[in-house]
Amino acid sequence: MILTDEDRERALRIAHDRHDTKLGKVRDRRYDTRRSGIEINYLGILAEITTEKELGLPVDESISLHGDGGLDSYSGDLTFQIKYNTYLDGDLYVNSLNTLSAHIYILVVGDEHEMFTVGWAYQKDFTSRSVKKNYGYGTRVAIPQSNLRRTSALRVILDRSEAIES
Repeated sequence: MILTDEDRERALRIAHDRHDTKLGKVRDRRYDTRRSGIEINYLGILAEITTEKELGLPVDESISLHGDGGLDSYSGDLTFQIKYNTYLDGDLYVNSLNTLSAHIYILVVGDEHEMFTVGWAYQKDFTSRSVKKNYGYGTRVAIPQSNLRRTSALRVILDRSEAIES
C-alpha cells in the first residue's frame, strides 16, 4: 500500500498529539533506542492507516494518558491490535502472553512510504504458533510470518462481521 503525503501528515499529527499529551506525566516505555517515541508512534500509526486502507479497519485517533490498552481498532464485536515491524521478514510479537487484550493481531511491515499487511493471528495463536525470542531487549513471544494466517482469510471474517451488523 502506497502511503500518501496526507497519510504521513495525519500520522505525524496523531503521533504528536499522543506523545505531547503524556509529556511529563507518563514514563516512556519504548524499547527501540534507535527511534524517538514520536517516531515509533508515527510508524505504528502509519501501520494502522495501512490496515484502514487495506481492510477498512478505522484508526482510533483518541488520546489517553494510559494508551489504548492494546486495542488499536474495532469492527463489530472484534478488537484488533496492529503491530508494526521495520523488517520485511519480521515477526509478529508481543511482550508477553499476559499483555494480550485484542481478539486479532495484525502484522504490518514496510517504511513510511509503503507498507503491507502480511498476516494475522488470533489471540489464542500466541500459545500454539509462537516461539520465545530475544531481539536484544528481553524475551518476547513471537509468531514467525510463516505461521501467520493469510490476510485474505481476515477479509472474509471482516466481510461476515459487516454482513451481521447490517
